[in-house]
Amino acid sequence: MDPATNLLLTALAAAGSQVLQHTVQFRSDLAMNRTTLLQNRFSTCFPTNESVYNIVVESINGSFVDLSAFRDRLLLIVNTATYSEHANQYYDFNELLEEYGGHRLNILLFPCNQFRHCEPGKNSEILNGLRYVRPGNNFTLHPNIYVFAKIDVNGNDQHSLYSFLEAQCPQTVKELARRNDLSYDPVKITDVTDNFEKFLLDKHGRPRYRFHATSWFNGTVVKKNPCGSTFRTRSGTKRNNYKTIFLGPVNVNNPGRYSSCLLSNTTVYNFAIQTLNGNYVNLSQYRGQVLLIVNVASFCSFTMQYLDFPNLLDLNMNSGFTIIGFPCNQFALQEPSRNDELLNTIRFVRPGNNYIPHQNLHIFGKLNVNGDNEHQLYTFMKSICPQTTTEIGKRENMVWNPVRATDITWNFEKFLVDRRGRVRYRFHPTAWGNGEVVAEETTCIYFNICFISESEKLHNLNGVSKCFDSNQTIYTFKVQNLNDEYVDLKQYKGKPLLIINVATFCTFTEQYLDFNPLLDKYNSTNLQIVAFPCNQFHFQEPAGNNEILNGVMFVRPGHGWKPHKNLHIYGKLENQCPQTVDTIGSKDALMYDVIRPDDITWNFEKFLVDREGKVRYRFHPKAWEKGRTVESFIDSLS
Repeated sequence: MDPATNLLLTALAAAGSQVLQHTVQFRSDLAMNRTTLLQNRFSTCFPTNESVYNIVVESINGSFVDLSAFRDRLLLIVNTATYSEHANQYYDFNELLEEYGGHRLNILLFPCNQFRHCEPGKNSEILNGLRYVRPGNNFTLHPNIYVFAKIDVNGNDQHSLYSFLEAQCPQTVKELARRNDLSYDPVKITDVTDNFEKFLLDKHGRPRYRFHATSWFNGTVVKKNPCGSTFRTRSGTKRNNYKTIFLGPVNVNNPGRYSSCLLSNTTVYNFAIQTLNGNYVNLSQYRGQVLLIVNVASFCSFTMQYLDFPNLLDLNMNSGFTIIGFPCNQFALQEPSRNDELLNTIRFVRPGNNYIPHQNLHIFGKLNVNGDNEHQLYTFMKSICPQTTTEIGKRENMVWNPVRATDITWNFEKFLVDRRGRVRYRFHPTAWGNGEVVAEETTCIYFNICFISESEKLHNLNGVSKCFDSNQTIYTFKVQNLNDEYVDLKQYKGKPLLIINVATFCTFTEQYLDFNPLLDKYNSTNLQIVAFPCNQFHFQEPAGNNEILNGVMFVRPGHGWKPHKNLHIYGKLENQCPQTVDTIGSKDALMYDVIRPDDITWNFEKFLVDREGKVRYRFHPKAWEKGRTVESFIDSLS
């Protein structure tokens, strides 16, 4: 038995009772391997005369409770989450109280959503989540287990109860958590580290012991995984602690990664920019010249492209050609220098070797090319020049918000501007070839022989896009149902379909209530709705496939809601349809990598498929109006 659980046994036995041995003992085949891992995962709290009895907490029904109501009882205080992989501990809580006796020991549960978003439900939904989803099977808590309202156990909005408990009880582990798993600021060394951490209080309300979440669960170590569809104990698997660091696009030449820009009456001459010394100048000073506009960075794998700039400039010296460089620190923080340090950085550091910019290479002040504070020049150029790649980047390297489909993807992306200030081409950083790729299009610009096809424009109206024509149909795909069986979409041949990615804990979840009336209205057309639960947007579908139907029936929308016979919900799972909006989302809310310009932007995005299986329209989640938005498009398929 590990020291932590032995201590819990001793503490409870000291009150004159027995504890379920299976709750706190190791399985014999794991004992030898786990004891070392757990031996430091508890702590003895500092002696104090203060108690929790002067603290008030909110109950799950909204009333307020003074913790002095629990005077003269041992208390086990636990921060819980319905969709945590530690949720099996709920069963142990019941058994512990059955054996120990609820008249002496009470367990107080405080739901919390600060660890991997494992408690997304509202207070009014949490008990139904426990009863019907996870643990499920009509699970009911012991009457001496009290569930309170959701709170923050860490961060700026930390509840005073946890401020007190954490101050009195030392940390139980050295590693707090992975940064991406934390939903709070600031991070402190005393923080609770995961769902189901426990504090044991004596009958005077004083904290005595603190237990890490894994100092429990039948004594075995539960591997710390994000909450998800796997609700079971996992043991014997070693976590790989090495993190792969993505430093942007691989530095290879890919000459095909460029796009032709749309014609516009606006030119770059409309914009003012800041010099390295802080003055503002207008780009109209370059009227009559061909420009190559580049976002640069000193510590990037592409920084050596600086060495190609002089050759390209010399080649076009007599034609009026200038390269304009805008330092930017938004890609993995690879331009940390201040404006007054930039020239020395490229001269003596990278490229280094006393590198001096060519007389026609003009480097301006640092700016943002993406996000809320992006420079208007880049807002304009991105709006008329199609994206050059399907991958925007890794979230961890994006130093901006929100993420948009048109975003610059890395340092050394380039825009080629003609003599009249019109942006003509956009080049991915890898479309370079020591400058040869740009040189070919520069010749085209000089002689004004390049034209732009209007067919490149996206057909996009009010969050609805018309999809590109394609011979491919959805009938070539198989999908997994909620029973983990694969089915062929050919079963829907001859029927119009509305395909939707859904989530139980989303603000759009109430759209479920509109599905049944819509299907009733179009019953004669045999309209079917095919729904795919997805957990990629702020962890709003944490349930496993076997829990999803109970989630929508009893939690949200809840109230016994049942799907229409023509609404088919499949198991958890984008390129014939243009994007419907230019903003993909806040990077902090996107739970996937790599981010692409055609990505689904949120839960409840929809695709309308005709009777031949061809995808015809794409709808943003907000393009709904209780189903009225899609009705005219459904009618057009008849």
